[in-house]
Amino acid sequence: GDTMKITVNDILKATGGSLLNGNPDAVIDGFSTNSKEIDSLPEKNVLFVPVMGEKVDGHLFIPAAIAAGAKAFFIRKGHKLPDGIGEAAAIEVDDTVEALQETALWYREKFDIPVIGITGSVGKTTTKEMVAAALSSINIHKTKGNANSQVGLPITLFGITPENKAAIIEMGMSEFGEMEKLAKTARP
Repeated sequence: GDTMKITVNDILKATGGSLLNGNPDAVIDGFSTNSKEIDSLPEKNVLFVPVMGEKVDGHLFIPAAIAAGAKAFFIRKGHKLPDGIGEAAAIEVDDTVEALQETALWYREKFDIPVIGITGSVGKTTTKEMVAAALSSINIHKTKGNANSQVGLPITLFGITPENKAAIIEMGMSEFGEMEKLAKTARP
C-alpha cells in the first residue's frame, strides 16, 4: 500500500527544526543515512540524515546525497550550509539522529494499531519471525532483516501503512540508555 505523505512542514513541526533552504510543502517519502544508496532506493523524495560518526561527519556527504537525488536533508546546528544544494530542503536541528526519531514518532502516532517491540541479547530476529507467523492472518508490518538500531528502527516505522493492522518492531541495543530512545520512538 501507499505510505502516508510527509511534508517538510510536518518534519519541521515534529522536530522543532528551522528551514534554511527549500520548500516547506515538499513531500518526503523516504529517509536514508547513506548517500551511496539514495539513487537505488524505491522512494523518490528522500531526506538524507547525516550522522556524526566517530571518524567521519556525515555532513560531508550532503552534496553527494543531493547529487544522488535527495530532496531534503537534516543539518546539525553549527554546521555551514554546503554549496550546490539547489532547491533541496535544509532542515536545521539540534541532533540529526534525534530528529529522525522525532519524525518517526510523529508518523507512528498517526496509526492506532498494536506495535509489538521485540528485544533481547539473542534471538530477536527469530522471535520477530515467529510472532509474524503467528499473526499471519492479519496485515502486519515488520522490521526488515535486523534494522533495529537508533537509525534502523525509525526508518522501519516509516514503512507502516494504513492497511497494516499491527507492527512488529525489533529493538536492538548497542549502548547504555539506547532502549529508552527506541521505546520512546516506537511506543510499543
